[in-house]
Amino acid sequence: MVETVSRRNSITRRLSLIVGGALVAAVLVVGGLALLEQRRQLTRALETKAASLAQFMAQVSPISILSLNFVEMNNNVRKVVLTDDEAVYALIVNEKGIPLAYYLKDADPAVSDETRALWAARSPLAAIEAMRQSARILAVEAPIKAGEKLIGSATVGFSFDRMHRALMVQIALIGAILVVVTGASLLVLVLALRRILQPVQALTSAATQISTGDLNVALTGTDRSDELGVLSRAFESMAAQLRGLIAGMAERMAELQRMGQALRKSEEEFRRIVATASEGIVVIDLGGRITFVNARMAEMFCRSAAEMAGRSMTDFMFDEDVPDHKKKMENRSRGLSENYERRYRRSDGQVVWTHVSATPITDDSGQYAGSFGMFTDITERKRAEEEVHKLNQELEQRVAERTAQLEAANKELEAFAYSVSHDLRAPLRHIDGFVGLLKKKSAATADEQSRHYMDTISDAARRMGTLIDDLLSFSRMGRAEMTRTEIDLGELVQEVIQEFEPETKGRAVDWRAGALPVINGDRAMLRMVLVNLISNALKFTQPRERAQIEVGCLPEQATETVVFVRDNGVGFDMQYAGKLFGVFQRLHGVEEFEGTGIGLANVRRVIGRHGGRTWAEGKVDGGATFYFSLPQASLKGESPHGHSSSAD
Repeated sequence: MVETVSRRNSITRRLSLIVGGALVAAVLVVGGLALLEQRRQLTRALETKAASLAQFMAQVSPISILSLNFVEMNNNVRKVVLTDDEAVYALIVNEKGIPLAYYLKDADPAVSDETRALWAARSPLAAIEAMRQSARILAVEAPIKAGEKLIGSATVGFSFDRMHRALMVQIALIGAILVVVTGASLLVLVLALRRILQPVQALTSAATQISTGDLNVALTGTDRSDELGVLSRAFESMAAQLRGLIAGMAERMAELQRMGQALRKSEEEFRRIVATASEGIVVIDLGGRITFVNARMAEMFCRSAAEMAGRSMTDFMFDEDVPDHKKKMENRSRGLSENYERRYRRSDGQVVWTHVSATPITDDSGQYAGSFGMFTDITERKRAEEEVHKLNQELEQRVAERTAQLEAANKELEAFAYSVSHDLRAPLRHIDGFVGLLKKKSAATADEQSRHYMDTISDAARRMGTLIDDLLSFSRMGRAEMTRTEIDLGELVQEVIQEFEPETKGRAVDWRAGALPVINGDRAMLRMVLVNLISNALKFTQPRERAQIEVGCLPEQATETVVFVRDNGVGFDMQYAGKLFGVFQRLHGVEEFEGTGIGLANVRRVIGRHGGRTWAEGKVDGGATFYFSLPQASLKGESPHGHSSSAD
């Protein structure tokens, strides 16, 4: 808030009353001298005030210039100009004369339109020169130093207009006094001027004190109610504001010092973490040279950090790995990060295998400046992998040898089976043939018991022949090649049922065939599976007056298709279910139901070769259900129709 002076307390009114009776001549002489003295005093006060402000700017600007804190410099020049009504502009330049911060009070009368235009065009030096040539501006410059080094200068421009206006008022007053005062007014005028000049001198002394850097000034005359009192209070307020500004800057400097200490502490902690890291760390510059390695990296290469610094990573590589390294460095220059494995030579000649995680380093402008890499020692893992590789090779060799042995054994077994079947068939044919001759020869003389004995021998020989055939079939089933085709299981089931029509004549059999899918498999083998299962169902339903045999498919499963053959025959005890699909495993005697015990074993072998499973469920005298599954990969479609027939 600007303090104003009432008309009653104005200096003009007081001087008019004092010099009213002074002589015109005395007024002219004393008035002229007073005007000259006041001009000198005001000019000196103005110069002192400008010098103190320029010196103040020079004292508070080094840190801002060195840190290039343009915001703070601009705030300082603005505060200086706005602190004093007579200040027109303030300017800070560097040692080369280049403006760093400046502020102009556009509304000041001392500023011409030309000056405003130059200032608006960001030509402060040209604008200041124009104001100096107009002789309306007092410019005071103070050097800015950092220690003994000159780093720039601070300039403050004050307007003479206010002082000129004050002088013009006094000249007009003296002219009026010439008419109304007498010569006696000279003495009164001298006394009055002396009283007026005392506050000005106090202001000059205070300005001089401030120019030395001491802002703790105590002014007299601040209790006055005239213009000098206003000026004294304004000057004292300016000194207080300057003290506050310096105190704020001191706090800012203290804060910067604390931030610097925190930054140094953070850097020390980072260096300690890097130095004690369990991974090797390397920094490479733009030219591919090592600028930093931590202790772990030097330890991995069996070298010292000083020994590795300044060298290229290729100095520790094998020649055949260098091209790949250069390619990866090119990738890094394009901003790509990579993870890969690399081997290096240690100083003791040993090989160290590492897993490398590399990433590019960029400068403040985002340009590629080098590479940062983390290295993990994987030598032990590589050794273990090599051992596993050797063991795998040995295992493959052993498997190949065992496979060859098994193939040889299979060939020998096949030859043995052929030999056994051939050698056993001849005696069986002889037994059966001679028993037949014996029955013819003794038909008239042999009793019933003898004929029974001969029938038993003949049946045993035939069963033995059948058993040999089944064994050979079982043996060949494991070696036979599979020919996969698309098979409609529904049609295949009907085909098998038709084959059994001669055997089912005279029997009441209800055939039930549900919707069965189209699959991919060996038709002959799967036909044999259905023949065996349906044959068993017919055999074990013989005691029933009406046999019921169903062939169907369970609801669709997620991974396999399950087909079943269900009958209402004599069934079996589930505690013996595990023996059903074994060779020669029978749950009923030959006297009850004929058979060799090979059929279900063949079923399991065929389904196993197709990748499926076999199992059974039953209950004594409650029927049985035999299941086999085929993987879903074999499923091609589903027959759109079911089949149902009846044979009596």
